[in-house]
Amino acid sequence: MDSPPEIWTPGQRARMTRTHQRGDDGGFTPLDGRFGTGPAWCMGGGALLGTGRDYLRFVRMMLNGGRHEGQALLAPGSITEMSRSSLAPGVQVTRMRSAMPKVSADAEFFPGLPKTWSTAFMINTQDAPTGRKAGSLAWAGIANTFFWIDPASGLGGVFLSQMLPFADPAAIAAFTAFETATYAEFAGAG
Repeated sequence: MDSPPEIWTPGQRARMTRTHQRGDDGGFTPLDGRFGTGPAWCMGGGALLGTGRDYLRFVRMMLNGGRHEGQALLAPGSITEMSRSSLAPGVQVTRMRSAMPKVSADAEFFPGLPKTWSTAFMINTQDAPTGRKAGSLAWAGIANTFFWIDPASGLGGVFLSQMLPFADPAAIAAFTAFETATYAEFAGAG
């Protein structure tokens, strides 16, 4: 089988972070290579790469109604569509069961809290214990990268790690603590 074509410049490839695998002993081992090479590796947004700053610009753009630095990047109708449930009435997000525990643990964000899906995000339909308000948008990446967008509070955040399995309990705990601290510091300050 032919190798997929290289789509990143040598400079971009040199800046990519390595992903680490948590072992049974709790330690980490770097994975050989970087998973996700080229367009042949299609897994949702899996071949999309960006920096922490890129993630933050995206979050801020969503909080600003589709605008970034005064420029409209998304139409208001797109923001509305991305922010509403696309599931049938009464259908909720449930626990995601893993078929590959080395890649992803079972995952459920805010267990017991009702959640739905839009065309782009998971939406919590009630306030979350971290401070996140109902109607907030969120999602994650396979290497325990998380973001949330809370239009009601005007807050959002990005948490980046590069480790497997997805939904690692320590990564979830760190993200939850980060989000909780963000609301404790900034909610109501604006």
